Parts: sequence; structure tokens; C-alpha cells
Amino acid sequence: MNNKKTHRPHQIASDAEDIKALFTAADRQLRIDEERREQTLALLQQETRSRAVRPLPDKLLLSGSLLRYTDRHLPCLHLLGCIAMLLVLLTMGLYFPTPQDAGVMVFASMTLPCFLVFFSVFEFRQICFTGMGELSKTCFFHIRQLAALSMIFSGILNLMAVSAAIILVGRQWKIRLLHLGLYVLVPFLFMQCVCFGCMLLEKIRRHTWLCAAFLLPTAVFSLAAFQRPALYTESALFFWAAALFAGIVIFAGEMKLLFAKLDKGEILCTDWN
Repeated sequence: MNNKKTHRPHQIASDAEDIKALFTAADRQLRIDEERREQTLALLQQETRSRAVRPLPDKLLLSGSLLRYTDRHLPCLHLLGCIAMLLVLLTMGLYFPTPQDAGVMVFASMTLPCFLVFFSVFEFRQICFTGMGELSKTCFFHIRQLAALSMIFSGILNLMAVSAAIILVGRQWKIRLLHLGLYVLVPFLFMQCVCFGCMLLEKIRRHTWLCAAFLLPTAVFSLAAFQRPALYTESALFFWAAALFAGIVIFAGEMKLLFAKLDKGEILCTDWN
């Protein structure tokens, strides 16, 4: 019985070799037209070259093509939000024009830019959860590129709006721009870190209203914590500068981790809602 079991694999291997030899012998009898073979090879090479994806040599043309394929609805709303924030500050300036009202305007300039962070979060979330993310690697522009463009554009909008708010409030109420810049940027960066930290948590990032319900109380409590008079003295500037540096480091780390999760597929790009 054992001899039959060991003999069978050898028989199969021998039969396979015999079949292979028969095919080889049959192929030798076929006549190959060398001219037609060269023509077929040239035609295949030409067709392959015509279908090859050529990289765009012009970076401006590449950027323009990337902008053409991005969604413009949320960025436009983001721009309108920035304009609305500046209009609110200008309107408040009509009701609080005196130097004694500087504290109110500092609080307003710290509070209003924090809400611009929500636009950045929802823009990023919309790109990742469009329902077409599984095809991103087969497209010319994939999810990582579109997400990077969204982050760059929203970051530029936020920085422009925050800078305009700092200059507006600082010059009208005679507040040093360095001090006001630290007072505004630290809560703003803190909110950035909290919001994109939430994007790293799967249960929160998949539900828009859960994300908003978590972030709004966080914004209120964090801004209330900054309203201590001892934090606005000259000796506290070192604290603000250290907090700003820490916020930049934390935010950069979150962005690196978030894009790493995108590359690994841990952030699935399917809309489950």
C-alpha cells in the first residue's frame, strides 16, 4: 500500500515531463513568419507607449489639474467663514471702541478663530469619507494628495484670517502684536490639536454630529481656562511661547500620524453613515 502511494507522485511527474516534451516538439514544427513577428512587436510597443501615463513636467499645470478635481463647496464656505469672522470683529469694534474694551476684543479675537478649525476638520473628513476612496490608488490623484491640498488650502485661509484679526484688533485697541499673536495662536493651535486628535479616533471621526458635540464643549472649556488675569502679564509670555511651540510640535505629529494611517488603509475611505 505504501509503495503505491510513493509511486504515484513519481508517475505524475513523469507524465508531466512527457507532455512538456510533446509540446516542445510540436512547437518546433511550427513555421514562424519573422517579418510578421517584428511587425506585431513594433505595433505592441507603439500601443504601449501611446497608453503610458506621462508625468506632467509643469508643476503649475499639475497644481491646476489637482485643483480642478477637488470639491470647492466646503473651501468656499470656509472662505465665507473667514470673512464673517472679520466682519464680526469689525462690528464689535463699533460697540466696543474705547481702550477699556480691549479685554473684550482680546477674548473675541481668541474665540472666533477657533471655530475656523471646524471647517478644516470637515474638509478633511469629506475627502476621506466620500465613498470613492477605495479607487484612489488607481486614479491619477489619490486621497493623500487631495487631503494634503485641502490641509494646505485651509491652513492658508486660517492663517490669513487669524493674521488679519490680530492686526485689526492690535492696531485699533493699541495692543502689542507680539502679545496678541501669542494670545490668539495658542488657543487656535490647541483647538487644531484637539480636532485632529479626534480624527485619529475611529468612533468620533465617522460621525459628523458626534464630532461636533465633542468639540464644541471642548472649545468652551478651553477658552474659559485661558481667561485668568495672571496669564496676561509680562512674566507669563514665556508660558505662551512654550505653549505655542508645544502646539506646533503636537500638531505636526498628529498630521504625520494621520497621513500614515491613510497610507496604511487604517482610515477606511468608505462612507458608513
